[in-house]
Amino acid sequence: MSLLPPDPDLPTARGVALTQTHSSHSNSSGPLHSRLERPTLRIALMVALLLVLGGLAQAAWSHPALGFDVVPLRWLHANATPTLDQIMLTLTTLSDPPEMAGLLALTLLALCLTRRFREAAALLIIAGGAEVIDLLLKEVFHRSRPALWTTLIPETDYSFPSGHAMFTAVLLGAALLWCWNTRWRIPVLLLGGAFTVLVGLSRVYLGVHFPSDILAAWCLAALWILALSLLPVRAAWAWVQTRLNARA
Repeated sequence: MSLLPPDPDLPTARGVALTQTHSSHSNSSGPLHSRLERPTLRIALMVALLLVLGGLAQAAWSHPALGFDVVPLRWLHANATPTLDQIMLTLTTLSDPPEMAGLLALTLLALCLTRRFREAAALLIIAGGAEVIDLLLKEVFHRSRPALWTTLIPETDYSFPSGHAMFTAVLLGAALLWCWNTRWRIPVLLLGGAFTVLVGLSRVYLGVHFPSDILAAWCLAALWILALSLLPVRAAWAWVQTRLNARA
């Protein structure tokens, strides 16, 4: 496996097996899958995401914050309850860097133990690249955290984009990239998508991020995954294998 999902145009044994496995229940969604796998559509999605990201970046430069960034924060705080506080604290704790790093390490260990080294390398590139993008943009924008009330979890670093939201979203994107043509696509999308959205909501609820921080993180995660999915990884890997075989 590579950074790309299985290519339906390649007559590999794995592709044939997947086609046979899912032919009985994917006829209605097959054309949609084909369209989603076209580079032109991925590029169009990237352009749309860049336009949205440009607007969010402009909001991040605004001082004071724009109304659409402040109103949801005030509304959520006005409707806060002790029960919701505990739920949101749990959600944000599950997505804290140590917890995410532990999950990443366990996943990499499992991949290496099963000798799936290409998947492990791809996951490192996806996760590591997302972390670098997040840290660089925080330094570029220097956006301060919301200071509307005393939060339950004080944060001291910069706000734009949200690292919690970006990392959970990029891991969801990686999982979807690899299971897109399998039966796990819908469960991963529903469960992973729900967790990603709830983590983003928890960061706004707790008052440590503006909504634009969360939306920008999701856009960046999608852009990073789409950009990697367009790389000619299969061709490069085939070239490397050919060269290694020739030398052997």
